[in-house]
Amino acid sequence: MWTTQPGMQVYSANGVRPQVALKTKHYVPHGAMSFQTQHYPDSPNHPNFPSTELRPGKPFHQITEFRFSIAKAGHAVP
Repeated sequence: MWTTQPGMQVYSANGVRPQVALKTKHYVPHGAMSFQTQHYPDSPNHPNFPSTELRPGKPFHQITEFRFSIAKAGHAVP
């Protein structure tokens, strides 16, 4: 994963309660993984963090790229 954002939040569904999983059969603990690129939490209150300020008329452009590859069992992925 490559991004122009300075931070990333990882969500792994660890907090899904077993009761919810039993009722819905769609959501299970550890059943999902999410990578959310973003600025650091509380950035506006830390002058040493990258700015999160957006100005009217100025475009906001960020890039996040996921790269996937397939390797045969026992072979290293470059």
